[in-house]
Amino acid sequence: MNPWFDEQDVHILVVDDEPQNLRILTELLSDTWVVHTFSDGISLLRYLDKGKPADLIMLDVVMPAPDGYEVCRQIRSRPELRDVPVVFLTSLESVCDEANGLSLGAVDFILKPFSPLVVLARLRNHVKLGLATRYMQQQNELLEAKVRERTQMLTTIVEASPVGIVTVDHVGDVLICNPVAESIFGRPAVELLGSPVQAVLPENPTVITGLQGLASGKVILGTEQKWGRPDKTTVTVRGSAAPIFDGNRQYQGAVIVLEDVSELKRVEDQLSHAQKIEAIGRLTSGAAHDFNNLLTVIIGNLDLMDKVLPEDSPAREYMAN
Repeated sequence: MNPWFDEQDVHILVVDDEPQNLRILTELLSDTWVVHTFSDGISLLRYLDKGKPADLIMLDVVMPAPDGYEVCRQIRSRPELRDVPVVFLTSLESVCDEANGLSLGAVDFILKPFSPLVVLARLRNHVKLGLATRYMQQQNELLEAKVRERTQMLTTIVEASPVGIVTVDHVGDVLICNPVAESIFGRPAVELLGSPVQAVLPENPTVITGLQGLASGKVILGTEQKWGRPDKTTVTVRGSAAPIFDGNRQYQGAVIVLEDVSELKRVEDQLSHAQKIEAIGRLTSGAAHDFNNLLTVIIGNLDLMDKVLPEDSPAREYMAN
């Protein structure tokens, strides 16, 4: 059974200064619901002051002060009672009287003398509607609590992320900018939030074209750009971006992930330079080795010629030079 159709613990509050009406209504309603009766509005308000249960209130209009209208007005002034159905019991048939009661927040008018079967049927409808409304409110509160919990979790993740995270809405205005993104931009989040993302990112045709393509579902992956910051320093940033769509595939905005790779690029450049120096060293070493081998051959041949040439040979003069 749905919880908002469970009528076993429904409390009906009946207010009427005529004991006979209270007796009739108690006999009629107590087989289905828990009935509480009051002979005047003050007794009802004192009961409500104690925070006791009230699922529907039947309220006589014509009573000694305060009358039913004033009691209804006080009930509706209390936030915890604003959604409790109030049904007026009255012998007044004026359209103005009915309009006045409805304007105060009553949900129905039952004319005296009333038909028991009609009263029971109309109250059952109001009780079910009231329980359904309360159930939906409870579900909404649970969902809102879950949304707050998940929002807080996501906020914590974004704030603690080791990379910069920026989100923008469907027109491109910045909604979220985490601390790492602040550091990359060199500007505090208070200056970035609400600003067009094009005004925050560097004026680069590639960047602008990529952002414009997000609305059509395109994804940007790992592009690198050098950015100038307000303090005149330059950073190398690797960025990715993905669009955000709702359930109807309507573009809602985008999330942009940024990583400062300046130090990585510096180390890569140093490594590349060291590798070039090493290559030159290997080339030079190889050339020297080859030259030494050639020189060894030449010296060996000269020694051989010195041994075999006659002393008066003209070739010795060339060898000496």
